[in-house]
Amino acid sequence: KYQAPFYEAIFHSHFSKGLKEAGYSLRQTPEGRYEINGISRSTIEKYSSRTKEIEQIIKDKQITDAKAKAQVGALNRVTKSKAEDLSKEELLEVWKERLTPDELNALQNLKTTTFSEDKPLTAAEAVSRSIEHWSERESAFLEKRIIATALSYTYGSCLPEDIEKELQSRSDIVRKEIDKITYMTTHELIRIDEALMKMSVEGKFIEREINPHFVPKGEITPNDQQAKAIKDVLTSKSRITLLNGSAGTG
Repeated sequence: KYQAPFYEAIFHSHFSKGLKEAGYSLRQTPEGRYEINGISRSTIEKYSSRTKEIEQIIKDKQITDAKAKAQVGALNRVTKSKAEDLSKEELLEVWKERLTPDELNALQNLKTTTFSEDKPLTAAEAVSRSIEHWSERESAFLEKRIIATALSYTYGSCLPEDIEKELQSRSDIVRKEIDKITYMTTHELIRIDEALMKMSVEGKFIEREINPHFVPKGEITPNDQQAKAIKDVLTSKSRITLLNGSAGTG
């Protein structure tokens, strides 16, 4: 399952490249996706009824868990649609009926209309940005995540082999295979980790406690684990104190 984004990115890299070669102009979206220039967001929404249904179910049932949301989407996809009972010709007419004359005209002239496009990232730029993204929180990362993210920056211009070739050409990359899974890091991140570990070891028990008598005040009262974390930090005599906890737990 962890490889799903990788194979999804591979599919979209080939599909988007095919769209470009077929004469369509593409634009990148803030979510790391792409859309065809000339097709407005309002037009796209007219054909996203299933997405709206899923979002409404999630809203009505007040579902917040990511896995539960995915299950709603999966169940919705296997539900038989009325469109499955239509022929291709009938389905095409149904789709056309949703469009205004201007929208239909825009679709029919997508290939002959000139659109302004941002300059696409090169494979080198995409790989650098991908590594920068993943190294914000991790000092080692899955190679396939680097490739998938780099591809998402270059839909329509780069294919997986372009990204992989760029990775292979880099002398700053360090790879390690664990249980048949390839992890990556950089020499710079290794140097940073080593410096932090050295600082942590040398900084043990050499400082004064920050505030051993601190008592939390205010409307929010920390739970037992949070109170212990506060105490550990404020009574530590080490230069570096690490806390390990789940995201969003305070």
